Amino acid sequence: DRAKQIKNVAKVNENPQEKLMRELREENAKLKLVMDQVQDHMGTTELAQIQEKLQELKDAQLVSDGYKQAMDGTGPLTSAQEEKPRPPRRNVVVSAALDLPHIVNLNEDMLLSGRIKHWLPEGKIVKIGLAAAANDSDSSDGSDTELGSTCADDGPNIVLSGVNIFHNHASIRNEGQRCVLHCKGEAANFTYVRGVKCSSLLREARRSMRKSLAPPKRQSVAARLLQPPQVADTPGVTLNHGDMIAFDHCLFFFVDPSISPAEVLILSNQVSYAAARKEIALRRW
Repeated sequence: DRAKQIKNVAKVNENPQEKLMRELREENAKLKLVMDQVQDHMGTTELAQIQEKLQELKDAQLVSDGYKQAMDGTGPLTSAQEEKPRPPRRNVVVSAALDLPHIVNLNEDMLLSGRIKHWLPEGKIVKIGLAAAANDSDSSDGSDTELGSTCADDGPNIVLSGVNIFHNHASIRNEGQRCVLHCKGEAANFTYVRGVKCSSLLREARRSMRKSLAPPKRQSVAARLLQPPQVADTPGVTLNHGDMIAFDHCLFFFVDPSISPAEVLILSNQVSYAAARKEIALRRW
């Protein structure tokens, strides 16, 4: 009897971004089908009447919103209210967020590119990786926490999924003047910036760092012994505006809002899903 009561529920292991894209595609398809049906069964005069009614509903909604704002005290101020100081508004926070650098998704469907944006606050480390399972915290041996133990405790800020996505895949730090991508271990072989593997870019960064920290050749032995040792920071890849980034099959591009918004890069075809795939294919080997 117990065996008969057991029910298996199948759960699809789906990337959160791909799930959102799939839902948007389904919604677009439904809307197109509804519009086609409306155009088939109604004439132009009936469509015009429907549009007029929709406009009337929008106007009524605006009037209703204005009345609610007046009742809540968020509408236009009267002479008596102007004397009172205004509390901070939410749009100030939104405008501040829009000034932050961020990474934006790229999708095979151009209409779905630029829909997902991940902000990079100044002085913060944004962690990217696979969502940890419920029992991973107990069974973890620390093998996937090369970038630091904080990621293992807090989990990634940007959750991705894929065969070659690791729990602690990468991190991006906003240092104020620049944003630096850090990636270590096996994850560096499945992370690409400008079509080049992060492992190759990091090796080049370490080589140049060693050259800059090396003492002059003509320096005496005594001077070398008296000179304090220089400790190099962990090398990373500096991201530039428009750089295309690939975490396995998940594609993004970096945006510096002080140069131009993401929409300008997409509409001017400076970045695209096809260009990112072609860039990786040309430099893969």
